[in-house]
Amino acid sequence: VFEVSADGRSGKIVSMTHSGDNNMPWAVGAEQKKTVGATDKYDGRKNMEAVRKVSGWRTLYPGFAWCANLGPDWYLPAIEELKIFTLNEKVYNAVNATLQQHNGTPLLRRGGEYSGGAWYWSSTESGFWDKTLKQYEAWHVALKSMNEFAGYKSYPYRNVRAIARFEGGNTAASSYTPSAQT
Repeated sequence: VFEVSADGRSGKIVSMTHSGDNNMPWAVGAEQKKTVGATDKYDGRKNMEAVRKVSGWRTLYPGFAWCANLGPDWYLPAIEELKIFTLNEKVYNAVNATLQQHNGTPLLRRGGEYSGGAWYWSSTESGFWDKTLKQYEAWHVALKSMNEFAGYKSYPYRNVRAIARFEGGNTAASSYTPSAQT
């Protein structure tokens, strides 16, 4: 759990693992040259809905597909959701402690020496068009520098980490089994 409402009945959880292949572009092929309306900075579910409208989205948007494969409630976080559990040190440490207690895969390492692959994609398109590569960009968090950046949708060497919401006792966590995450 990385976010809880004031009444403690709803919040957000982080998946027990991440994509881990460290070679996941945000979009594939011609989709890199398009925007799909995944522009919400606070609600990745809205961005997931925009991507799901694209025919063949599971092949064309691999990070979104990876999250969806965990179950119907899982989605790729919007940039502001991602920043909560990656850039906020207190939340980052709490999430990692919980992941460790339950044999989960720790979040990618923050700061320090570059160890390769210390980036997580968000579901949020930036709207920036790169004239050189002729493609759009999407937001990601770079854990080495502890910042958010817009990067080419074709960038590999990125990972994804799914999140889900729970509300009033209805939660992806209540139906979670470790095998659903592998």
